[in-house]
Amino acid sequence: MRVNGQQTCNYTLSGNISDADTREPILMATIEIKGLKTHVHTDTNGYYVIRDLCEGEYLLTITHFTCEPLVVKVKVNGNLLRNFVLPHKTNELREIVIKDKFIANTVSIKEELNNKLLFARRGLTLAEILNDLPGVSAIQTGNNIQKPVIQGLHSNRVPIITNGAKLESQQWGSDHAPEIDPLTAYKTTVIKGAGALRYSSDAIGGAIIIEHKPLPVDGKIAGELFSSYFSNGGMFSNCLMLEQNSKVLPAFSWRASGSWRKGGNQRTPDYYLWNSGTNEWNGNIQLGYRKPNYSVEWNSKVFNTQLGIFLGSQIGNLTDLNAAIQRRTPLFNKNEFSYQIDRPRQEIRHQTHQLKYTYYKDPAHLFYSLTTLQINRRKEYDLARITEAPELDLTLTTLQSDNWYEHKHERWMYTYGISAMYQQNIWDGSRFFIPNFNLFNAAGYFISRYQFKQKSELELGIRYDYRTLESFRNSNGNTSSSKRNWNNFSGTANFSRTINKHVSYLINSGLAWRAPSINELYVNGLHHGTSSFEIGDAQLKNEVAYKLGVQFNLVNIDSIFDFEVYVYNNYISGFINLVPDTPATLTIRGAFPTFRYVQTTANLSGFDVKATVKFSRAIKFHTAYSIVYAYDITNQTWLSQMPGNRIRSTISYQPNKRLKKFEPILNISLLSVINQQRLSNVFIDYLNPPPTYHLLQAGLQFKIKNIDIHLGITNALNDRYREYLNRFRYFNDEAGRNITIRLLYHF
Repeated sequence: MRVNGQQTCNYTLSGNISDADTREPILMATIEIKGLKTHVHTDTNGYYVIRDLCEGEYLLTITHFTCEPLVVKVKVNGNLLRNFVLPHKTNELREIVIKDKFIANTVSIKEELNNKLLFARRGLTLAEILNDLPGVSAIQTGNNIQKPVIQGLHSNRVPIITNGAKLESQQWGSDHAPEIDPLTAYKTTVIKGAGALRYSSDAIGGAIIIEHKPLPVDGKIAGELFSSYFSNGGMFSNCLMLEQNSKVLPAFSWRASGSWRKGGNQRTPDYYLWNSGTNEWNGNIQLGYRKPNYSVEWNSKVFNTQLGIFLGSQIGNLTDLNAAIQRRTPLFNKNEFSYQIDRPRQEIRHQTHQLKYTYYKDPAHLFYSLTTLQINRRKEYDLARITEAPELDLTLTTLQSDNWYEHKHERWMYTYGISAMYQQNIWDGSRFFIPNFNLFNAAGYFISRYQFKQKSELELGIRYDYRTLESFRNSNGNTSSSKRNWNNFSGTANFSRTINKHVSYLINSGLAWRAPSINELYVNGLHHGTSSFEIGDAQLKNEVAYKLGVQFNLVNIDSIFDFEVYVYNNYISGFINLVPDTPATLTIRGAFPTFRYVQTTANLSGFDVKATVKFSRAIKFHTAYSIVYAYDITNQTWLSQMPGNRIRSTISYQPNKRLKKFEPILNISLLSVINQQRLSNVFIDYLNPPPTYHLLQAGLQFKIKNIDIHLGITNALNDRYREYLNRFRYFNDEAGRNITIRLLYHF
């Protein structure tokens, strides 16, 4: 319907279409105008634009296959910006339905932290942010170097996807934390089990997907300023973000952000940890150009960090090393606070440059192309100063190309994709760690998804990867090389079923494989950050994993009870494990615990359970329990370095009347980590696992106008404890009480 006034027909109607529940942009929503043949579709950012409209009133119909249709009248008397939200269909799964930015699906086992939940964790590392999720823990080197562990697996078995591209950095060991700036993350999703086939073949443990929020469509300059303070270590964390959709050129949008973190020596309940500070600064710029049938986006970011390595982990001889491991307090330490970062330390700089092109032929045909360049440089400075130069200087350069095509046909959805990666590593310095190498990987994949009328969905996928690795060594001026090739298929077969509005289940299965990494094959020397001596094995073969998981959900029973359980089994042939290898090794740089890479057949099984009970509209109780049984089948014993049982219980209070405008939420939680008693009787560790510990923490989050505020405390009782998955548990306790304040100002 249209009622014309003046016959001016050069007006534009544009805006965003988003999901009413998640506020996420909706891709390929259709906007039609009654009485006209005009219809357009939203792009990957949920953006639409209708041009050449006359002045008058129009009746719009907005539809999407996952949402209820929306009919709305719009009066046009000039260029108009209108955003709309679409409600979900009533037969959609509830909390377990998570929309991937590129491929929407309900058949992957996922845990999500959206922007609101991320706020209460901003300023922490990626591993610390995810640590509260069921089945997720962290492997550590000291208190400022951590990486996520999903159901006992980490590093190369858990790829990290940032803005659609796999993070390629020096993931060689627990001291090489992901080069990620969580301050700029809009949504973080953990995929557990089989569900990351498009991104990688080596997601044996799962995957972590980090997304920035869509570029703006509002012509005004907007942004946010975040600031936080952590009492333990005196850490400051700040981030400024600005963004705008151009008024002069409506198809163009931009965003720029910068962040900075600085912390000093952290403190246990009894003493400071000398040289445990951090200094980090990061920058990011995004440029986007959108048209009704295509969009182009450029993204550049740089990550810089300087990390101190705790002085007490550097021991000069075997006698002192044995004494240090057995002591309750560090043998060598300066019990002082300082922001100074001395030797030993790490300095890392990671650059990422991305170009993404999206083409929409019509709602049923979409083509994506993503090209990514990553440059990762790592410098490591040992305690002993020979020169001012780093003892190890590594530069890893990676070029990636990912291209995929999506086709929707009635209830079917097909995805065809190809990807290629070329990688080169060059090292310099006086300490050898890994050889120079060139790596090439090519892959093709096909994923199909079918949505049944009976509230069910089926996904089938297959992928083939070919990988070649050529390593180089220089001995007395003579260069030699060694070349290895691997190839294999991986696949998924997943099924979800919604029985009724309260009950649903998912069956998740897959085959994944991983070629041994360069350090597992050829490392032979000091692993600086972990203060250990590591030995590789050039004869290592593929890891091949057969995964099966079942998730069962009871949702909102009588509006008071939610329950979810995920049971899984992961059988891994050729599992590569880093195990203790006694006795310790004495080098010219000191004495260090020794670890060796070995291969075995392993079986990892377990379950993640979470439940929520609502006592009233304002009070609810949430608990999550995770357990991993990791068994070494070849040696008939338990696997080394696996997380212990974890349970987290939280009581939340959210007033819903007088204080509602402040949106307050009070959380009090208790984390219990049980002493790990499932130990290898073949590979004996240098120190028995620490005892069970319990940590009390609390947080209060509220809002005053445009400012979000979070006050928190961790390890509130200042308990003394050690974490089994922290390599530095040999030398020191974990951090003590930490009081935090976070402020987020929107403008």
